[in-house]
Amino acid sequence: MGANRLRSALTMLGMVIGVGAVVLMLAIGAGARFMVNQAIASMGSNLFIVLSGASTSGGLRFGAGTVPTLTLGDAAAIGGLPTVSAVAPITPGTAQLVYGAENWSTLVRGTMPGYLRVRDWPLAEGRVFTEAEV
Repeated sequence: MGANRLRSALTMLGMVIGVGAVVLMLAIGAGARFMVNQAIASMGSNLFIVLSGASTSGGLRFGAGTVPTLTLGDAAAIGGLPTVSAVAPITPGTAQLVYGAENWSTLVRGTMPGYLRVRDWPLAEGRVFTEAEV
């Protein structure tokens, strides 16, 4: 070892850099895994979305949810399952909004009061509507 000090020092330096690189890559991987898990959890990792059927007309297939094949009774049946904590049915539609001389066509979704809880969305202002208001 004494005769080849430079070679020994470079070998040890290479080993230190190699071990450091492996530790760094493992730490980056663990951090990325944590961030992905957090992102999935924030979207609702325990959220299960059921869409109604699709339709076909003239050879064109319309997307899932375009045919209302699910009912409020179906939502109640799903909500009655022992492993289901909440259900919030949604029905999409469009509406024409008019304000003064302005006019917009916009997407409207009808749902139940539990929708914000199911999606884990905080209410920015005001209050959540009640069952009586549905």
